[in-house]
Amino acid sequence: MIQLTGSVRIGKVNKADDVKAVKALLYQLGYTWVGDPNTATIDRGLFDAIKLFQSIIAGHSTVNGDGRVDVGQMTHRWLQAANAPRWMLMPKSEPDNGLINGELAQKN
Repeated sequence: MIQLTGSVRIGKVNKADDVKAVKALLYQLGYTWVGDPNTATIDRGLFDAIKLFQSIIAGHSTVNGDGRVDVGQMTHRWLQAANAPRWMLMPKSEPDNGLINGELAQKN
């Protein structure tokens, strides 16, 4: 559970503890390109991760979130949810189990 005191977003004044809390949750969920979760730096990686997370929870097949985490709103609530969407690399192919990962199978 994270207690935010204000919104986290690009281009506005953000409180350092709020940024760190959002980054830490996204990092734990596998969105590691947010950067070091112990820093309050806001950059494109954090913005992109928030937008992707928002797009996933909205069920979109394209990235189109607004990149904001507003206190008590949907993105904030989903970040705290036990079933929050995680980001992970797909495993290697296991043909015996029926999993074929074409991207990892490419050698060129």
